[in-house]
Amino acid sequence: MVRSPLRLLSILLAFVGLVAPLACSTPPPADERSDEQKCAQDDAADSCRAACDKGSVTSCRFLAGFYQVGKGVEYDLARMVALFEKMCALKDVQGCEDAAKHYDMADGVALDQAKARELFAKACVGQSVTACERLGRMYAEGQGGGQDLKKARGLYEKLCTLEVRGVCVELGVMYRDGTGGEVDMTHATATLQAACDAHYVDGCAELGMQFFGGAGTERDYNKARDLFKLACDGDIATACDGLAVIYEQNLTGEQALVRAKTYYEKACKLGLTRSCERAKTIE
Repeated sequence: MVRSPLRLLSILLAFVGLVAPLACSTPPPADERSDEQKCAQDDAADSCRAACDKGSVTSCRFLAGFYQVGKGVEYDLARMVALFEKMCALKDVQGCEDAAKHYDMADGVALDQAKARELFAKACVGQSVTACERLGRMYAEGQGGGQDLKKARGLYEKLCTLEVRGVCVELGVMYRDGTGGEVDMTHATATLQAACDAHYVDGCAELGMQFFGGAGTERDYNKARDLFKLACDGDIATACDGLAVIYEQNLTGEQALVRAKTYYEKACKLGLTRSCERAKTIE
């Protein structure tokens, strides 16, 4: 069969139209994302490591997480802690705190409270409340270095002002006893009251002792009784014992030996030996 020149030309043009797009197609563009972007988007350990080596704190944290669970790398808590320290060196407060916690608790690394104290101090300077609280207790108890009650008191004052009421109890006792500074009964009472109001029952117990003994306040057995009751309900043994004494000795005009015995027995169960003996004396 003879095809006309026009027909052949149309077939040729159609063929070229099909092939041309294939011949002219370009390869896919190269991945121009940074290692930090690849780390965040692909969860790729190699990319995270490369970005971390370049100083990306976020990528270091991703990589630390991989070592924590063994994702794409071998499970290795020591490497995770090393990455936290690297983050700390890059001025990341959370990295300092995380590394400190692991050295403080011997989690994945050997116990090293001196290093923990140093790292907590860096995190505290970076305004980490948790780090400041732990650092204060390390100063108070001489952990990881020499005891420094003045520094402990200073940190507790800072934290209590920030309404970290848990340390207000220790601070109130320091004010009362003159630990790390001068005796300050006015601040002792106010600080312990703040802790008690925030439902820290050990603060209620300490404040109850002040009203019981008239230390820094007028002696008030009724207030002492109420505060001891709050603290005893929270299982503070000394408060249960104090409450028992008030009832046994009729200090509020309501002698109740049965109640006294009950509270002595509770204090005894909570580990206060002297209360065990006192409970036996009440028939």
